[in-house]
Amino acid sequence: MASALITFDAPLNNGGSPITSYHVATDPVTTVFVGNASPILVDGLQGNGSSYTFTVTAINAIGESAPSAPSNVLLVP
Repeated sequence: MASALITFDAPLNNGGSPITSYHVATDPVTTVFVGNASPILVDGLQGNGSSYTFTVTAINAIGESAPSAPSNVLLVP
């Protein structure tokens, strides 16, 4: 199993409510990892040439943001 450290910037606008957590979703597996700030460790990735992209959403009392643009493709050796 492999892992990736996902870094991101906090959104400029939180909609008037502090951000309480971030969710990092993987594609194609669609596993969600939760953290309070950047970076977030994503583990359990399959190796042997598997490729992944990641999106981040911010969570606060208002709800969940739209997902970020997908990351560059990560190829796991």
